[in-house]
This record gives sequence, C-alpha cells and structure tokens, in this order.
Amino acid sequence: MIVVVGAALLLRHCVLADDGRAAPASSIVSPTAGTAAPRAPRVPILAPSAAEPGRQQPPPTTPFDGAKAHTADPCTAPTDPVIPGDFQTVIVDGVTVAWNPSELTGAFDLPLRPAAIARLAAALLDEAADLTGTPRRAEVTIIIDAARADFQARMHAPAWVGGLYDGAAVQLYARLNEDLGVSLAALRHELMHAQLHAAVGCMPFWLNEGLAQYSEGAVPVRDWMTMLRTAEPFDLATLGAPVVFDLPTANVTRMYSVSLVMIVALTEHGGEVALRNLVRIAASVDSAPAAIELWDRVAPKTAFPGLLDILARKVFGVPTGPELDVLLRGPLCCSSMRSPADFTCHATAAHPEDRPWTDYTTTPHGICRNKWPN
Repeated sequence: MIVVVGAALLLRHCVLADDGRAAPASSIVSPTAGTAAPRAPRVPILAPSAAEPGRQQPPPTTPFDGAKAHTADPCTAPTDPVIPGDFQTVIVDGVTVAWNPSELTGAFDLPLRPAAIARLAAALLDEAADLTGTPRRAEVTIIIDAARADFQARMHAPAWVGGLYDGAAVQLYARLNEDLGVSLAALRHELMHAQLHAAVGCMPFWLNEGLAQYSEGAVPVRDWMTMLRTAEPFDLATLGAPVVFDLPTANVTRMYSVSLVMIVALTEHGGEVALRNLVRIAASVDSAPAAIELWDRVAPKTAFPGLLDILARKVFGVPTGPELDVLLRGPLCCSSMRSPADFTCHATAAHPEDRPWTDYTTTPHGICRNKWPN
C-alpha cells in the first residue's frame, strides 16, 4: 500500500482513470481558462485532521527519513537546517553551502568548489523563480556529504537517490569527477523543490516532482518509450497527494515519468507561461484537498490515455495507434535528450551494427538505435 501524508490519503494503485477513453489533446486548457468548477476528487479518503484549512501545517515532529519519502511534504512549513558540526560553510547571496571536506580518489577528480556552488545555486534559484513566476527564495542551505555512502547513512536514502530536499536543506553528496564537485542535475532538481516549498507550499506530487524534473532537464526516454509501447493503465489520482511515503521502488520511475509528462503536456498548449499560471493557481488554493483537484482544473477530462496521446504527438508527430506502434518497433533517432519540452524522435534506416549512432542530418543531431530498450 502507498501511504501519503499532507492530505493524509490512502491511494489506490494504478487503475484506469475515468472511463478509460483517451481525451482529445485539445481538452487541455491554459490554466488561465480554468474557471469551471472542478470535479469531485478521485482520491476519496480524508483523515479528520487533514480537513482543517490552511496553506501549510506546522513542521513535522519526526525527522525527515529519506527511506520513506524522496522530498519534503510541501504542506508543512519549512524548517531550520541542522548542519553537522564538523562541516565547513560558506555563504553567498543567501545560499549557505556546508560540506565535509573529502580526499581526491579518482583520476578525473577535482576539488569541491563550495563558493562556486553557492553562486551557481543563487543563479539557479533565480531561474526557478522566473520559470514559476514566484518570488525568489531568499535563503537556502545546501549540505554536501563527502561520499554517497555518507549521504545514504545520514539521510537513510535509497541507492538510486542522488539528492534530497528535506524541508530544511538541499542534501547532496560530492561527485568529484563532476564540474564543481556535485551533480548539477541533482542541484537543479532539489533547488526547484526548495523554491516551490517556500513560494507555493501545499501542492500535488505531480506538480512538485514534474517541475523539478523539468528544471533538471533530463528526459526519461526509456520510461516514456515503455509507456507509449505498452499503454499500461495508470490512475492520475495516485499523483494528487502532496507527498508519497513508503513508495515501492518499482513504482518510483513511473510516477516520476508520468508527472513530467503532465508538465510537458501543459507546455505543449501554452508554453512556459502555462507553467507560471499553473503555479499561480496552485498557490491560490487554501487546502491540500483543493490542491489534489488541480489537474482536473487545468486539464479537464484528460485522463492517462489522453496524456499518452499528447506525448505521442509531441515526440513522434502521430497519435497513439497503429502508426505509432510501427514506429516504436523500428529504428529511431531522438534529439534534445536534455530538454523535455523539445525532445523529439523520428524513424530512420537500420544500422548494420547493433549499436547507437549519431544522426548528423538533423539540427540538433540525434542519437539513433535499431531498437530503443524497454
């Protein structure tokens, strides 16, 4: 069972939303047009304590546990960071970077650059504020462990987690073979969580994680291809809670990938202006249950089959159906692998060797495979 907090909901596992029919792509509207009354929420069970209104509840009484959740509950107020006593600190433009000095171990390692990380983080917060149309978070703390094992032990994080935002600080670990010494993708992702927590507060999982992935820039190609190839049903209501606890690892990838599709679907119809309008609407609601209904408000009657159709048209230029099925079985070239809004694929001739190759005939160039992996 997936246990959610913030709205204290018990979620159903993946079942087909609504009547199972694909909604037309035109059913997604710009959030500015979302004046119709939202449908009743499809997540039915509320604990009595969650019915009290309010943008944010007091800070949690138990410490954040990365083994149970992958980001802080946005319906609780931000908390003060606790920096380990043996960490060094530097502060630049409202960004505190605390780190545990580590030794260089690899042939390609570089020293960690905390001051540069702080300056970059300040600029990334400016970008996050601009993308979401919100005031830039005035202060944020970034805590960097010396190694992945230290990060996992301190945050109880699964092995696949590259960073966390725990409601008090962005938590990362040093990657000394990377520029500046940390994963820039993880830094972007977690700073978006921090920005949204301070500027918006209570919001659904799909908005919080979708925007963090959009800001990060990576495209989950394997997962999107699998979703389009199998069309396995998925209930979007499972993404409506503010945060998900005790999420099985097998479900993590799909929930994150679908959340990103929801964000990209909105940009397809309104560009990044639609994202700012979406965030504005999310910030205007006065309780967690209202936040759960947000998708029905900005994309009425768009269930998961409709999302797949939007994704197929955006990436391949064709709707879901026989033509797409043929494309997905054959060789493909894909471009803009670091930009979810620009990612596209097209059919190509098979390569004599079963290995990836580059398509130089397109701008930007594409990465090609005889068959994209499931």
